[in-house]
Amino acid sequence: MKRICSPIIVLVIFALGINGCKKLPLAETTLLVPIAVDTTWPDQVTSELTPAAIELLIKGAAEDLTALEQSALTYTIQRQPDRPGLHQISIDTALLPLPENITVIKTTPATVTLKTEAKVAKFIKITPRLEGTPATGWSIAKTTVEPATANITGGESILASLEEIFTDPITIDNIATTLDQPDVRLIVPEGVSLTGPEKVVVTVHPKADRTTRTWPAQPVALQGNQYLATVHPNRVTLTVRGPQATLDQLDGGFQVDLFIDVTGLEPGVYVRRAVIRLPLDVTLIKAEPKVFSVTISDQPKS
Repeated sequence: MKRICSPIIVLVIFALGINGCKKLPLAETTLLVPIAVDTTWPDQVTSELTPAAIELLIKGAAEDLTALEQSALTYTIQRQPDRPGLHQISIDTALLPLPENITVIKTTPATVTLKTEAKVAKFIKITPRLEGTPATGWSIAKTTVEPATANITGGESILASLEEIFTDPITIDNIATTLDQPDVRLIVPEGVSLTGPEKVVVTVHPKADRTTRTWPAQPVALQGNQYLATVHPNRVTLTVRGPQATLDQLDGGFQVDLFIDVTGLEPGVYVRRAVIRLPLDVTLIKAEPKVFSVTISDQPKS
C-alpha cells in the first residue's frame, strides 16, 4: 500500500509547485515623483529645489504599476543639512514607500540641488485690504487692526524684503458708520509662517467729507423790534465749511438763522452785526458785509 501512495503524493506536490511558481507578466514604466521638503526644520528653510521632481524607471506586475501611477507618491527630503547653503542631495529610493514587488531600475536624476538659508523671525505690520468706496460724502478717517503686527518666520532673504502682510479683502461699499470686522484672516506669503493668531480684528472709521460753500445774497431779518425798521444792506454772503452731506441738505432748503436783534432799541439809526446760527458741524468762514445799518422809525410796528 505504501508503494502505491508515494507516487500519488509526489504528483500532488509537483502540481502544487507548478501552480505556486506561476508568475504574473512583468512590465516597465516611467513614473514622475514630486519632491517635498520636510517643513519642520528648526533653523533652516528651503529657498530653492532643482529639479522639483524625479523620474523613476520601475518594473513590476502591470496591475501594480497601474495602481502606483494612480497613487500620490512623493519623495520627501527629511534630513536637515548641517548648515545653510547649496547642497547636493542623493536620491535614496529605499525611502520611497514602494510595494515589495516593484523594482526601481533607474532614477533620473540621481541627485538634486537643494538651497537652504537660515530661518529668522520678525514682527511685521499688518495692513488691512479695503475694497469699495464709502457712502457719498464720506471717506475713511482711519483703520485700526488688533493686533497691529504679526510675528512671522521664514528665510532671511524673504523676510528682508517683506515690509507688511495683508488681510483678506474687507468691503466698505456705502458705509457711513464705523465698521467692525472681528475675524479677518491674514494672507501669508509663500515661504512665510505665522507664529500666533491667523485672524485679526479690523475696525474701519469713516468720516464725513468737509467742503467749503458760498451762499450769496442771504436775506437778513430783524428780530425784536417794536417799531417799523429797515436794514441796509439787507442781504449777506456767507462762506461756510462743513460735511458735504450737511451742506447738501442746507442747499436744498436754506434754514440758517440770520438776523439782527434790535430788542429794546428806540427810534434812530444803529450799526449792528448779524447773528448767524449754523448747524454744529458747520463753521462760518466769512460773512460779507460784517456790519449793517439799522434804521428804526417812530411808527409802531403793526
